[in-house]
Amino acid sequence: MPVTTHPGFRCCRTTWSCAPCNCRGRGPLAQQPALTDPAALFAALAALVATENDGRPYAFFGHSFGALCAFETARVLRRGEETLPALLGISAAAAPQTSAFRELVGVGMAAGPEALTMITGPISEKLLRDPLLLADAYTPLLADLVAMLQYRHGHEPALQVPVAVFGGDADAVASAGQLAQWGELLAEPRTPRLFPGDHHYVVARPEPVVEELMTALRAALPSTAVRAS
Repeated sequence: MPVTTHPGFRCCRTTWSCAPCNCRGRGPLAQQPALTDPAALFAALAALVATENDGRPYAFFGHSFGALCAFETARVLRRGEETLPALLGISAAAAPQTSAFRELVGVGMAAGPEALTMITGPISEKLLRDPLLLADAYTPLLADLVAMLQYRHGHEPALQVPVAVFGGDADAVASAGQLAQWGELLAEPRTPRLFPGDHHYVVARPEPVVEELMTALRAALPSTAVRAS
């Protein structure tokens, strides 16, 4: 489920409205084919943000593939000279200018499906007992993997947006060093803030992450409503 629907993120809603993005192939759009073209996905997200923007400050927080979506959506918005987010929150994703994720998936494919659970999470016994239910549950996750494998990073000027980078200290998908490489793409690089846990650390214990995210949001507020240049 989208991270912002987790009970631990409810404290954000006292001052911010959380708006999880339901992409095609999941949630209320589960009957629609999932997007596997990353460029089309980023463009659709940017168009949605630009249309829904009512002038209030807003922020992006993306976990894993969501982090890449947040970053690239912000770059699409900049190209369109739209208002940029007040904060870009990045979680559990290797910096996209590297080939780290594609290499990881390649190793996982060679090792077998179980190796990929470090990215997708463990498969429940209920799903293992029902192949059709398993297929339905994993279709959007596999679509995300395909989109990430097809992604190719394009060089652009550093993004002029305040950023906060988070990760799990035992994450085999995005190490501390790989998280730090986001600094090469951002005008205001930050040291990654690590929390106990693996790739799914934020689901297990969201409260400390929310606290850090809210601190970053408060620090970013004086520079909100940044226009693209």
